[in-house]
Amino acid sequence: MKKNILMMCALVCAICWQCNKSNDVAPSGSSQNVGLNTSLNESLNSSVARFNYALVKISETQGYKILNAQNAFGSQTMSTVASTYIDSITLDKIAGTYTFQADSVKARGNIFSKLFTKTGSSTQFVISLPQAFILSPRSLRNLSKIDSATKNDFTITASDYHNFWANASLYDYKLSASFTLASAPIGNLNILSTSNSSSYGYTTNYSFANGYILNVNGSSGDTLNSSISLSSDTSTVFKESVSFLNNGRFRSTETKYSLLIGNVEIRRTVGIDSIQVFLNGVLQNKAAVKIIDKGTGGSITNHRDIQLTFNNGTTTNLSTLVNPSITILNNLVLSLSNMYLAANIVDYLAYNIYTGQ
Repeated sequence: MKKNILMMCALVCAICWQCNKSNDVAPSGSSQNVGLNTSLNESLNSSVARFNYALVKISETQGYKILNAQNAFGSQTMSTVASTYIDSITLDKIAGTYTFQADSVKARGNIFSKLFTKTGSSTQFVISLPQAFILSPRSLRNLSKIDSATKNDFTITASDYHNFWANASLYDYKLSASFTLASAPIGNLNILSTSNSSSYGYTTNYSFANGYILNVNGSSGDTLNSSISLSSDTSTVFKESVSFLNNGRFRSTETKYSLLIGNVEIRRTVGIDSIQVFLNGVLQNKAAVKIIDKGTGGSITNHRDIQLTFNNGTTTNLSTLVNPSITILNNLVLSLSNMYLAANIVDYLAYNIYTGQ
């Protein structure tokens, strides 16, 4: 753990150093408009500086801390029993205020639910528990090591919840929840997700307490689509989307790709041979782009690099400009696209309280 903390400190310091090299770094939540006469090279550097700054500020939040903690645990099902039959948990079935009680008497039946006492009525699902459970979901599965003096400093408030499942490929899911630590807001999570035997679709977003919002979307059908967007209170900082032809199990043909950083956009579309570059919506005829893939993810968060040749003939790789802040974004996308926080914490709590009543 100490080694991980030192590595993250070094990572954030490196990003801060990179951001401070630019005079165009925008303060958190502010809008940065690059003039129409600014060169493509200058605009890209300015937009990247704002992108790097945003990821630094996000990495300093408690919201990032709890989202990233779920990545180490991975995806866990609510219960081995839950995947073997059809059921549906709706908000009205679990509504109420619940508090973790480490010294509760363990009894036969749902031992887990005995550790949460219903302390009040509510139209929402409100549960208070130690932050340690959020940072280490495994501790929820190993209750014998609980410290009875642990404070209930973390609160989950779900204002909307629906979880229907029949098996691994058939479900209908919705969650709207806010999180507080020591009564201070640290973010809001919203998820819509559906799946059947032939297709799936999901949209997940997390609103950080400092005003940044990250959206992650995916869907399948005739095409496989995914997108990532990062915005502040006032404007879009980053947006990437990609589409593949759905040829069965493998993504064989990428048909569309778009990457927007600030006011610089890179676009690959059907019917146009070259990859186009736009500045403030204006096509840059003398600029050139080369996409370099070291995998099949189709995203700069997943083994994709982009080499840009500017109007003056100079060349740069995007990976150099956004490193190492792209690692922070990748951690967030991994957590949100797999809905780790929902599955590992919220669903696990909801399922155990639902079955224990």
